[in-house]
Formats: sequence, C-alpha cells, structure tokens
Amino acid sequence: MSHPQTSAPAPAPAPSSLTLFYLVPLNQQALNVVEHPSNRQFVSRSSDGKVGLSIALNIGSKNSTTIVTLGRGKDANIVIEGPYISRIQCSFEINTTTNLVMLYDRSHGNSTQVRSEKKCMPFEHGRTRKVLVMPDFNDILGMGGLHANNIEFKLEWFPEPDHVQEMISNRLNYPFKFVDHCQEARTEDDSDTVLPPGMQTRVHVPGVKHCSLRYLAIKELGKGSFGTVHKAADVDTGNFIAVKELNMRGAGS
Repeated sequence: MSHPQTSAPAPAPAPSSLTLFYLVPLNQQALNVVEHPSNRQFVSRSSDGKVGLSIALNIGSKNSTTIVTLGRGKDANIVIEGPYISRIQCSFEINTTTNLVMLYDRSHGNSTQVRSEKKCMPFEHGRTRKVLVMPDFNDILGMGGLHANNIEFKLEWFPEPDHVQEMISNRLNYPFKFVDHCQEARTEDDSDTVLPPGMQTRVHVPGVKHCSLRYLAIKELGKGSFGTVHKAADVDTGNFIAVKELNMRGAGS
C-alpha cells in the first residue's frame, strides 16, 4: 500500500525519545489531519522518511491512563474536522497492569475500526469497544463514515514492543513536563455528530451471550509433546494470559 506524498511547509522534526508510534496517513483525508494547523506540534518524520503524527508519552496529564484523544471537539488532543467525526472519536489508553496500549472507540455511531495487512481482530458487536494495538496487529486505524474508512492511518511503532512497555511502565519517573495539548476554545460547531446516511444508533442491552476469548500470542513459554504454552494478551482487555495450544497429533498418540 502506498502512502500519500506530502510536502510539508517546513522540515518535520525528528521523533521525540518519548514517541511510542506514528500515525502515518494512508489517504488524503488523513493527510489533511496531519496538515491541520492545530496538529502542528505532533508532526514528525520517522526514520524511513514518512511524515506523520508522533504519539508520545508526554501528551496530556501525567496521572492519566489516556495517551492521546482524537476528535473534532475542543477537548481532543488531535483535531479531526468533519460532521461524521465525534467530539471524542477515539483514544489510545494504557492498561496499567500490563502496560499494553488499547484503542477505545468513543464515537457516537461506532465509526472507528481497525484492520491490518497481517493480523487483525477488530471491534465486534457485543464486545466492549476497545481492542489491543501492537506492531503488525490491528495497526490500521479507520474513522468516520458508514464503513469507518473516511480517514485512515497506519500505526508505525517507534521502539520494539518490549521497550514500549518499559517506557510506559517508567512514565511517572521520567523527568519531563507533561504538556496538555487540548485545544483552547474553538469557533467550530460543537453540535452532535452527524451520522452517515443509513447509519443508526441503538442501545445495546447486555444479554446472556458470552463472547469467545480472543488472544494474541506474544512469547513461547514452554513446549512439550502435547502442545505449546504461550504468553498471550487478551485482545479485548489487554491483560496477560497463558494459553496452551494442543498438539492434537501428540495428544492422540
């Protein structure tokens, strides 16, 4: 997949040492977000030369588990204009137990979604609107419209996953000042989100249906004749679990 070509008005700065990942635009609408004047402080250039939005640990409040919020309202860190975008469209949050990063869909019409060219477990009806995001997993973010693809970004992670968790774990000990980038009073319309034609909102009442466990294997812990045990992450909570994958040939012998 090719990325839109950009010509930044000024050379984009190098990434901060606190950068966790970039949001690299995949279409013109996403490029418009990068070029929005209110988002200028987030623009950075990755090591391979791509210009995107640098998502770093010093955005927002030091004691908050929220890394960054995206939306059209004055309380969003990254401004995304458009009638199909909610005041707070989505946010990246920290699971404080595992220090993994979760994406929360906070939109009015469930118009945030993830996909991937490699492995994906997107938001599903009946589940809480949050999913794990990691390198090569749920790493394409779509927002707005009936199919949640009006604006698309690729998440390109800066450090390795283990380093990401270490950085998050130590975030309260870093000798830097957390800067609140939320917008000041804006003149834009803060009315409710306009849903695309054909989209309706419904109140989902919890039922008796139990959703199956979704997990991402992270590291092999042990292997025997009957199967392999992996350290895994629950995709819908961000908690670590141990998963044993049975070798049916070995189990049946």
